[in-house]
Amino acid sequence: MIDGQVELMTKLVPQSDLIISGLADHSICKIVREFLSPSKAINLRETIELPFILPLDYSLLADRKLYQPSIEISRGCGMGCSFCQEKDERLSPLKEPNFIVQESKEIVLQDELREMHPYFETSIFVPNSRWIDNLIQSRESHGCDFHWRTEGRVDSINPKYIKQLKSSGLKILDLGLESASPNQLLRMNKSKAPKKYLERASTLLKAAHEEGIAIKVNVLLTSGETNQSIEETINWLDRHETFITGVSVGPVIVYGWPSRTKAYLDELREHGATVSHSHILGVTHLNLSNEIDYERSIDISNKIGRRYMSAESYFYLKSFSYYSRHYTYMNFKADIISSKHDYGFDISDIGSLG
Repeated sequence: MIDGQVELMTKLVPQSDLIISGLADHSICKIVREFLSPSKAINLRETIELPFILPLDYSLLADRKLYQPSIEISRGCGMGCSFCQEKDERLSPLKEPNFIVQESKEIVLQDELREMHPYFETSIFVPNSRWIDNLIQSRESHGCDFHWRTEGRVDSINPKYIKQLKSSGLKILDLGLESASPNQLLRMNKSKAPKKYLERASTLLKAAHEEGIAIKVNVLLTSGETNQSIEETINWLDRHETFITGVSVGPVIVYGWPSRTKAYLDELREHGATVSHSHILGVTHLNLSNEIDYERSIDISNKIGRRYMSAESYFYLKSFSYYSRHYTYMNFKADIISSKHDYGFDISDIGSLG
């Protein structure tokens, strides 16, 4: 993401042959195949609007059968969370289910490798009953029975639709909880009514568990974090552990050109955060408060992850959408045993390769 700064990026990466600002959906394949040059930088702005987001061309990939595919179903968000790059980007309508199913028929392979599970890419999944029913009907009419995964906010998915979503093939939901501390939810502008927000999260988790939909909860440690706020989040997660397959945790990282991130950093400082370090231009790591510096935030993140996610659960979640389709749990165990890292999941049950 270059945030429109073609000249700055050209100076930063002088060896580049081509820099594009804006979306390149309608030109990327041509650029890859024909390589538009000699221009050092061009400003490509999309003006063509289609009734759906163009599908990804997996034929361009070497060993494409090894990749778990993605289907982009919407863009933008606009919910205003302070940490999000898309907080002011208007949410586009969900791609029509018929287009999604037609796209799936082109990219979902039936072979001897691990089953393909499309990831429905969207920053915020906001389905309604009509859309879900259309997806169910379209899958049935085309004979498609793949399982899929997506991500959403606690307050963007109505728990009453969970049973329908199960029937449409939803298998894993990445849920952006971010925190269970009322103060932290307010600070990150995640919700103006934290109590109601957490009640909604609880209802959604239980509904998904009842339907056999796995939930991976995302937690974000942000400015003003304290031992008390961490404890509030852990206590909430403890009460809902039965309904959670895994937890991904990490401290907030500020991305962007210094001129564009100054206002956000000033906002974070108001809550007690300070800059820890920036190992490369455009990536700033933070001390979250006087109580929790950068190193401790990493340690806390890993400990929370290990508290709720086993190695087996971690592999299940990763292999469903990310790992190469021929990468087995035995391969995974061998890699864990041969390496020494502070993982964000519990490896005590890894044992031996026997």
